Amino acid sequence: MYHFADSKVAPVGLEVNGKTIDATPEEDGYVHLKRSWKPGDVVELDMPMPIRRVYAHEKVLADQGKVSLMRGPITYCFEAVDNPNVDVLSVALPREAELRAEHRGRLLGGVTILQGKALADGQRPVTLTAVPYYSWANRKKGAMTIWINEAPIASAALPA
Repeated sequence: MYHFADSKVAPVGLEVNGKTIDATPEEDGYVHLKRSWKPGDVVELDMPMPIRRVYAHEKVLADQGKVSLMRGPITYCFEAVDNPNVDVLSVALPREAELRAEHRGRLLGGVTILQGKALADGQRPVTLTAVPYYSWANRKKGAMTIWINEAPIASAALPA
């Protein structure tokens, strides 16, 4: 029960031997390539995987004001091990923060991470790192979350 911040779907590109093919799925959800195949034929499929902000359904009250991230079909999470000196349970990833994907071949057997500028402690700028959800809990113990605040949480007043 969620929706994307940007409902646009990136177009899929399909080519056979350098010639563009219509990539509109049939009723069964698949694109069927019907032809006489020859040795050396090349099929190229381009499936853009932009980073997308995901919001919970309005009735999921626990996740209101929070965002999660996906890239293609992959859901991402924020682990303490990747974000030292940051409480991943209270950091804020502003709506306008630019996000980037970067492949790390030596991390967890090779994964693409996501990074963006966030605010820790309500105001301290930090670089926030997310890893694919399927890969979490493979290093050190620590906090993890998928849903992260978009706006800084007001700091509680310290007792006198």
